[in-house]
Amino acid sequence: MFFQVFFSTGKALDYMDIVSSDEPTTINEWDEGKIFSEARKQGTTPIVEELKRCLWLECDNVVAAGSKYCSYECGKKLARERLLRLSPYIIEDGKKFSHVKESYKKEIERLKNVCRSKLENMNKAAKCARFLVEFITQQLPLEYNEKDSESNVSRKDYILCICCGENIEGALYGSHIPKCLSKKEREAYYGSEEKGNLLLNILCERYSSRFNSYCKRFKIICPEHPCNDIDDGLKVCSYPSSFDNAIRKNGSFFFFNFSPEFFKGPYCKNGYGICSDHQNWYRYTLAVVDAYRFGELEKLNEARTTIGKYNTFINTRGNIFNCISSRQALEKFYNDSINNRSKCIEKEVVKKEAKLDKVAKVKLIHPGAEAVSDAEED
Repeated sequence: MFFQVFFSTGKALDYMDIVSSDEPTTINEWDEGKIFSEARKQGTTPIVEELKRCLWLECDNVVAAGSKYCSYECGKKLARERLLRLSPYIIEDGKKFSHVKESYKKEIERLKNVCRSKLENMNKAAKCARFLVEFITQQLPLEYNEKDSESNVSRKDYILCICCGENIEGALYGSHIPKCLSKKEREAYYGSEEKGNLLLNILCERYSSRFNSYCKRFKIICPEHPCNDIDDGLKVCSYPSSFDNAIRKNGSFFFFNFSPEFFKGPYCKNGYGICSDHQNWYRYTLAVVDAYRFGELEKLNEARTTIGKYNTFINTRGNIFNCISSRQALEKFYNDSINNRSKCIEKEVVKKEAKLDKVAKVKLIHPGAEAVSDAEED
């Protein structure tokens, strides 16, 4: 057995202190008693450190300091041998992810199309909201005239809800529409400890120190944190008569019919805020648009999150690093080795690789994986 002797002073025992001949005795021929005797004479404590053998199967040299091998070449030889023995198990472990990756790639393409459609829908809804704002801006200079207006008492037995598109009794419409919109608000939650997307300006996002949360109600109709808008200066109701036909046709998606021509027809001339048939219709319409945009935003974020998960799976599963370090592959190799049933890589594959690579380098992963090393550099 190889070993080396060091003393507590950190200095190795001098050969010439033990024997006086010109050629000192090799360490293997030293007598242990002489070593400890000489150590006592020098007043030191011997520490025996075994010299480890290089891990390469065909090497009998002692390992280098801080290494498991005597040289870099021995380490490469052992690594290559391990990979050659493990290659059948590595290839098998990598192939099982191939069909899953292909299905995920197709799903990613589908989800990308979903993201594009959601962004287009959000932009269309925002454009429709701008048409409405432009119409209200044009109506601001109009003055309310009681002679031109009709009676402020409800003229309709049933009123179409701009949120759900249902016919609601005129007497109940004022209480129905806030409840109808609150159902959509529940999808956004009423409070959260994190701020949302401020760029879209959909949710209130006012911070409450009492509840330590941000308000998540629709900003345009939030009763707890009222906001100013252009309708504050609107004097005439201005509810377009074309709204009812659009609501009957498309329900809560009626706003997609908005255009400059859509608002050129007749409109309600009652006072804004006192018209019993169209109470606060401008803000409720914007709230319906914001509810649609928020729903599309949630679906967009969900699709993006799913795409991220699929990309993580594709990039981390079945690649060369994970296949080499796969616990399942190592366990199969270990069990087969114990039972003397080790798998071998197919000869045809080895022969084919030998023609392509002068060093007969065998591919250790399934086809299509990224290359991480070069034979000439190795």
